[in-house]
Amino acid sequence: MGKIVGDYFTTNAGMLVAVPLRDSSLGPGSGFGVYLVWVAVTMVAAAVLMKRRDA
Repeated sequence: MGKIVGDYFTTNAGMLVAVPLRDSSLGPGSGFGVYLVWVAVTMVAAAVLMKRRDA
């Protein structure tokens, strides 16, 4: 269970794009997609916080 969840962290998902692993639950394309979702979530959170704090 921990290995599968670990694949979805940003560093692991991004690494799978360059170095696909056989025992990973994600492929290179899926790893890139997960990495893009992390980036999008971070950008939305930053935008919400900036709007809320009137920066």
